[in-house]
Amino acid sequence: MRRHFIRKFFRHLFRTAWWQPNKQSRKQIKEEADKLIGWDKESNPAWAKTWKYFIKRQHPWYGLIELNQFKIFEMRDYMKNHSFISVEEAEKQIKEMTEVLELGDKILADEYENYAHHWLKANQVHVTLIYEKVKGVDKFHDRGKLIDKLYGGSLFSNLKLQLDIDYLADLTAEEKQKILDYCKDKKTYTFNEWLKLYGNGKLEDDFVCCYTGEWINDNSEEENSSYFTKLLNEAWQDRQNDINKYFECIAEGVDHWGD
Repeated sequence: MRRHFIRKFFRHLFRTAWWQPNKQSRKQIKEEADKLIGWDKESNPAWAKTWKYFIKRQHPWYGLIELNQFKIFEMRDYMKNHSFISVEEAEKQIKEMTEVLELGDKILADEYENYAHHWLKANQVHVTLIYEKVKGVDKFHDRGKLIDKLYGGSLFSNLKLQLDIDYLADLTAEEKQKILDYCKDKKTYTFNEWLKLYGNGKLEDDFVCCYTGEWINDNSEEENSSYFTKLLNEAWQDRQNDINKYFECIAEGVDHWGD
């Protein structure tokens, strides 16, 4: 552990990357850049005032959309401030690039599943199952005897369930009240509170907590699970449709943006 800390310290101090490309990779990267830049081999004298802010923070595993967003943003800025083409054509290109940038921002925000998860939160109450450990057995699949349940709140909050109103903050008043009504005649203690009241002097390590949920609407487990899966599939398809549209718009503009 100490050696790992020291290694990490010196890596940060000297800004060295664990994934440094080897000699062959560097040669190929340089050749590829030379090929892509075309006939003009002169360095961009303004690169440190533009690309520096992006390049020094990007990594090989970062996405293509981020790279496209920055390039299109740079092209739009050039078009706004330095282009020699007609005002009408410049405005047309700026409008097209702005639409693509807005769509890219939407994809990167990745809020497509929000409705599905909001529906899940409004229709299911989190439950902590408390098991008493079997002496001499330390296996997840053999948890022991179920002795109690705790209801409500945010799952995995310090690995102890509690009725946490902040967790319900984005629900409507009606949705929130439905959850509170469902929990009102049930135990909504934190695990530590439960341990003091019902633990009979035993320690936290004498118990195992597992987490599940209970539906609070009138539909069956199968119906609810199927509907939630449907919402997720629709969200994933919406995201894929936007990604397809994003690259289609780039394809339409690739030969005339910046002219």
